[in-house]
Amino acid sequence: MKQALVWIAVALMFFVFFSYRYSGMQERKISSPSAVDNNHNGFPDTVELYGDDAVNFYRWFASIAISQSYMRSKNWSREYDDCSGLVRFSFVEALKKHTPDWFEQYPYLFAADIPSVKNYNYPNVPVLGISVFKVGKDKFGRTATAKQLIRYNLRQENRTLRDLKVGDIVIFFQPSSKRYVMVVFCGNALYAWQQCGYKGYVIKRASRLPPEGELMGVYSWIIARRER
Repeated sequence: MKQALVWIAVALMFFVFFSYRYSGMQERKISSPSAVDNNHNGFPDTVELYGDDAVNFYRWFASIAISQSYMRSKNWSREYDDCSGLVRFSFVEALKKHTPDWFEQYPYLFAADIPSVKNYNYPNVPVLGISVFKVGKDKFGRTATAKQLIRYNLRQENRTLRDLKVGDIVIFFQPSSKRYVMVVFCGNALYAWQQCGYKGYVIKRASRLPPEGELMGVYSWIIARRER
């Protein structure tokens, strides 16, 4: 009996240890001098993109998003099989350095003659590293739910559906399923989104916005401003 209790205690210690390590990999708390946030938007100033960097980021973001509707990149993994997966995947990939090795992972790209972001490149993101998504107060993680993206990572724009810019995200809410549908405007009257349903997570594209529920509005990434 005592031996069994000892083994149970050891097992619990290992469970707590690995749970802590795993949570640490997924989420980190930011509190350091380099995490200065002078404009109080929730992100360290050093990770923000402006001007050409922001424009090129959104162009890559849109190109990668719609390309996945033709053929998924070899960089795609199961962690993106959820309702916000396409948006997260395209965000991370848009921040990477687009080298010949990177292009080999993409059998199809909507547009490829776009300069990479110069300020930094994933996974070497200042302060945040690979934990690029905000998931709570001063907390960042490798992944995030659609609700966390909307609350902490995206800003709602005053633009109408007629004034969309490349890389804008049009968000719908489905009351029946309580799901969010995040549609990326890719330019040239094309849209891409990840449809969640009984058939799995299918990436769609169309020349018009899908009737996917209640319109919440037009959003863009907090860290990337095409104008100051």
